[in-house]
Amino acid sequence: MPPATTAAIPPAVARPLPGILTNWTGRTLQAPLKIITPAGFDYYVKLVVPASGRDALALYVRGGQALEVEVPLGSYRMRYASGEVWRGMAHLFGPAALTRYNEANSVLHFHSEGDRVSGYTVELIPQAHGNLRVRSLTPSEF
Repeated sequence: MPPATTAAIPPAVARPLPGILTNWTGRTLQAPLKIITPAGFDYYVKLVVPASGRDALALYVRGGQALEVEVPLGSYRMRYASGEVWRGMAHLFGPAALTRYNEANSVLHFHSEGDRVSGYTVELIPQAHGNLRVRSLTPSEF
């Protein structure tokens, strides 16, 4: 009997351009969101509707860079996958050992009051006394 083999790691593919990949809501982008990342890993970020768990928006952020975009008004949970080598939408950064999955514990509320629109700056850089609490996810929870 042949020895057991590990699953093949999908090949690397060209990374997406930083920015919004998909807006599943179809709604107007108007609330500011800035995401700051550490060098070394790229990030595939999703905003998810808390009540339904439906994906609302997908972004790609290159490691060591800040990304500034506008998102639809609403309340969202932020989920993100990170890794070193992009292997495409079907595989993200590769099997579970190569991709880290996380979700922010807080819900982000993007809303407008009069002529003001609220937004967020999120640093995905671990900090000793930071205020962004996250939990690890399994690939199926992502």
